[in-house]
Amino acid sequence: MSRTHTETIVELTEASFYHRQHLLFDQLTWQIRKNEQWAIIGPTGSGKTSLINALTGKFILRHGQLSYPFLEQYRPTPDSYLPVNDFIRVVSFGEDSALLNYANFYYQQRFNAAQSEGIITAQEFLEKGLSEDPVASEINQVCRLLGIEEVLPLEFIKLSNGQTRKLRIAKALLAKPLVLILDNPFIGLDTATRADLNQIINHLIETGTQVILTTSSEEFPQKITHILALDNFQINRVYTKEEYLKQQFNEYPLPDGEKILPTLSLLSQPEPDFTIAFQFTDVSVKYGDKPALQHINWTVKKGEKWALLGPNGSGKSTILSLINADHPQAYANTIVLFDKIRGTGESIWDIKKRIGFVSPELHLYFKQQIPCWEVVATGYFDTLYLNQKVTDSQKDSIQKHFVFFHLADLMEQSFQSISSGQQRIVLLIRSLIKQPEVIIWDEPYQALDAYYINLSAKLLQMYCTPATTLIFVSHYSHEIPTFVNNYLVLDRGRISKLAYTAQ
Repeated sequence: MSRTHTETIVELTEASFYHRQHLLFDQLTWQIRKNEQWAIIGPTGSGKTSLINALTGKFILRHGQLSYPFLEQYRPTPDSYLPVNDFIRVVSFGEDSALLNYANFYYQQRFNAAQSEGIITAQEFLEKGLSEDPVASEINQVCRLLGIEEVLPLEFIKLSNGQTRKLRIAKALLAKPLVLILDNPFIGLDTATRADLNQIINHLIETGTQVILTTSSEEFPQKITHILALDNFQINRVYTKEEYLKQQFNEYPLPDGEKILPTLSLLSQPEPDFTIAFQFTDVSVKYGDKPALQHINWTVKKGEKWALLGPNGSGKSTILSLINADHPQAYANTIVLFDKIRGTGESIWDIKKRIGFVSPELHLYFKQQIPCWEVVATGYFDTLYLNQKVTDSQKDSIQKHFVFFHLADLMEQSFQSISSGQQRIVLLIRSLIKQPEVIIWDEPYQALDAYYINLSAKLLQMYCTPATTLIFVSHYSHEIPTFVNNYLVLDRGRISKLAYTAQ
């Protein structure tokens, strides 16, 4: 029986999708044709990741149609089952699978070489879970393309944010998909790696892989041909890339009342009782034979504001883990935290109670189905789950922070049901809620649009009193607060530049 060949890859026709009895998308109509390369854009919480999930059958279709006409030619017989995931692969930073679920591990485990039993390596992650076992030459070729050959022996949970993203892309490429969907592929990557990934995406398109990606409106690979703009879980408009680039307007205008950045009254806090926040003296860290840090000498005094910079895999996460009492090799080095040499009797909770911390890696460990306000409340107790009673005044403070972001309706929603950008806002609030003496923000603005970045930056500035110590990590120079005047730059575990301004 012959089948008609079609140029349409995916087609939505008046499609309404539900998730847990909640209507997400109502009567969407959209067509993706062969050789069209789409970028999906929109403000934080507009539904970009949810649209990807809808396209790949993860939500309930109550009305309308979702079809994959082009894939019919690959069906062995007219009545045979066609596994869509064999042809369409999704790479998402928040991906969970049977191979790896961060809920099965605790955060500090990623730094502990002695507790690796049962944790798959990067090599094993690539080899397992595909319909066909990849041969060694294919793995080597893909890893060479992405520049991650050196991470293959390492346990997956010990990889940096950028290394994790590239490894997930490598796994998707090994499946040889017809369509590759990338959910925010550029966030968390340094400038050079973003440029490399841009070229890789262009190369994949040139060699026949069709690409759909969610991204910001500032980062389109050269060979993207079409733009879909979402707003509030509806298609706002579709463009060719040329049409979009000609537009000179604010695509997502905000209500007049929200254009004025709000303020938040903070309780006065006592002056921190230390002089040296952190001091590293000839600090070195190894994982097996692989050096992560080499001979780091760095002093941060109370009230100083620092930017910690460097490419993916340069050692930033390791330094932060030593500061935040997460890394066991702190005891094998000379490290002073809050005027005390590490290992002279203070507990990790004595250290953590002074620090407000957020990072992309920490984000992965919040997998609980609990309300967003409870996730914020864990910041009072430095835990990943709420194990103590929250006072009325504490909950009132939490509510005021949600109101600050115009997101009061998120308080009672499950953390797992909201977008990754909204989750990041929740975790930013969590890092500040106890008014910490030290703030560590590692890639804080991932998945946020310009509006919420501005709000977050204003909130950070409110918390950064002259006595507050700040460590800020970003791969985007424009994100670094203007009041940061000290810089430490890492490269391959060593200090490549240190610029210090004495107070």
